[in-house]
Amino acid sequence: IAPCLSINNGYFSMCDVVPESTKWIRNNGKILESWISSVIPSSGSSQNETFTLAGFESNDRFSKVLEIMSLYGVLWQKYGDGIHDGWLYGITDLKTGEFIKKKTYYIYPNYMTAIQGTFRGDMLRGGKETKATYFRCRGGIMELKFAKLKKNSTLYKYTKRTESFISRHPTQRDPLEMRNVYIGSSPTFPNIAHQDALLAKRNIPAHSLIVYYSGTWKETRGMPNNMTRDDLESYLKNLIKFNSTHHIDVDVENSDIKVYRATLGHKVNHHFVGVNAKFCKVKHPVYGTIRCLESIKPIWRHDEILVNYSYDIEHPFTPRWYKDLYYQKNQG
Repeated sequence: IAPCLSINNGYFSMCDVVPESTKWIRNNGKILESWISSVIPSSGSSQNETFTLAGFESNDRFSKVLEIMSLYGVLWQKYGDGIHDGWLYGITDLKTGEFIKKKTYYIYPNYMTAIQGTFRGDMLRGGKETKATYFRCRGGIMELKFAKLKKNSTLYKYTKRTESFISRHPTQRDPLEMRNVYIGSSPTFPNIAHQDALLAKRNIPAHSLIVYYSGTWKETRGMPNNMTRDDLESYLKNLIKFNSTHHIDVDVENSDIKVYRATLGHKVNHHFVGVNAKFCKVKHPVYGTIRCLESIKPIWRHDEILVNYSYDIEHPFTPRWYKDLYYQKNQG
């Protein structure tokens, strides 16, 4: 089979082993994900060739692709550098190299869910949910076709979190989360409050991004003075460490999904044995770099999402319920 154009552009991919076609193929996300994984550097076809239309990160060997561009101006650009970070996709202005306004797409890591809008650098100035419905190989790159935007659909916009400001639209669900999860009663812990468990809305493969964990942005400091033990445990309930200097928190006032449901990672319950997810970091177009949950095994529809909170059992602030479960497990 005659190679496509991309071999001459500094990269080789799955598009180089299939004939170029104008036919659109229905998208299920898997082929696009496989195509991204297949992109590797190529030396080109000519010794005098100096240009390249792909960017890679590497040390002593090739690591991963960061951007891919066709001679037609179609650009895929990695949005962050983590395994669960998505992509910016769109047509670029051939003079400036910038994405065309209102026609830039953030592609979620399931390679189907998307936000169409305008970005300034990596900051979402405004966008609406859509879906990548079809793809085709053209010019050595995967081109996408998207569903039409729905009238009166939700407008998403970058939110700068502070210690007191949690979200511009706290009841506005994330498009990927709406596909993946819902809140219901826990089948694992029937004694906890109703609507206080995170459940799978569909079958979720292993190593998939399930849900996001955003909230207020708090500096790491000592606990407030004069708190009772009950107050302290309530204060720490949805506080998660982000790095050595900051935590992400969904405080008591925002813990009810009627008040805050922009992200639902804080609703995941702890388990020592039935764990099917873990905490990771991710870059989100609305909330910036935050925490997320990744599946560590296949999760079936209506299963509860469970993680190990991994608290230090010897720490004085470790919740009593956690210690009770820990000692019950080890005595059993």
